[in-house]
Parts: sequence; structure tokens; C-alpha cells
Amino acid sequence: MSDLRRPAKGEGRERLDAVQAAGATPEKRSSPPESARLPPLPAGAATPLGGRQPASGTTTQGGGYQNVCAPQTSVAELAAAGIGSAWLAVAERIGAEQFLAAWQVLDQHPAVLAHGEGCLRLSLRRFSAYRRVERNKRIEALVLAGKAKSEIAAMLVAEFGDCPSSRHMTRLIAAARR
Repeated sequence: MSDLRRPAKGEGRERLDAVQAAGATPEKRSSPPESARLPPLPAGAATPLGGRQPASGTTTQGGGYQNVCAPQTSVAELAAAGIGSAWLAVAERIGAEQFLAAWQVLDQHPAVLAHGEGCLRLSLRRFSAYRRVERNKRIEALVLAGKAKSEIAAMLVAEFGDCPSSRHMTRLIAAARR
């Protein structure tokens, strides 16, 4: 049971003095929240708890609508729409929503529109071409770092799973040194 007795004469004043001595202002129900802050923790104190949490950068305004009800497209729906198997594999890899965003960009780009056919015509280099460019950049960086040809070859096998021929590697190293 809680103590419902009235404080003894002067006891309330002692509590008020203790709160003010600690550096806090007494909180009143009508006080704005910033006037009732507790003093900061001393250096080396444990993690702040409760009212001693540091001020966050959040606003006091509402959070707004979060669009949590938006319909989500699935790969099965894309298949039902007649999307080809290669594109379905892309949608499975990156997600149906991201695939739809990419598809919309491609659909609006004049370079891929096939007039009168109702479809898009894409020309995309093989992924191995991109990997070769990345490998060649890595070779150049390793040459500039002073690595030997044998070290570079070992690093390429570890990072890319392959290495150019010795002759081709010599040409790439010579080009990097120019």
C-alpha cells in the first residue's frame, strides 16, 4: 500500500532543495518538457537510462503515413504477365519491385524501343566483359603498388578465379607502367 500521509512541515521543501541541488528543475504538470530535464551524467557513468537519455534528433511532429499498404508484385505475377524466363531470373535475383523499376526505365528510353513491335530491343554486353575491365583495373593498381607479376597472378586467381595468359599479362603490366 502506498504512503498516503501528508508530508511533514518542511519535508517537501527538503525534497525541492535536493532536486535543485542536483541541477534539475522541479517538474510541474504545466511545465514544458524541456524545463524538466535531468542533469547530464557524470563522466565515466554507465549507459544513460530513462530520462537521462541524450536528446535525439527526432521532431515532436507526427511520423506521417508510411505506405505500408502498397501492393507488392511477385515474380509469379510477372510470369503470369508473360515475362520471359531470363527476365524472371533477373526479377528473382533483384526482387520484383526493383525489376519493375528497371523495366519502366527501359520502357521509356528511346534507345531500346522497337517501334511497332510492342516490345523492347536490348543490346547488352556479356558480364564477362565487365569482369575483364575490372580485372585490368586491378592489374594496373597492383602494378602501381609495385607488385611483381607472380604476385599479381596469384591475387587475380584469388579474386577473380582466373588470370590472363602470361603474354597478355606482360602487355597489361607494360601498359600500366606507361
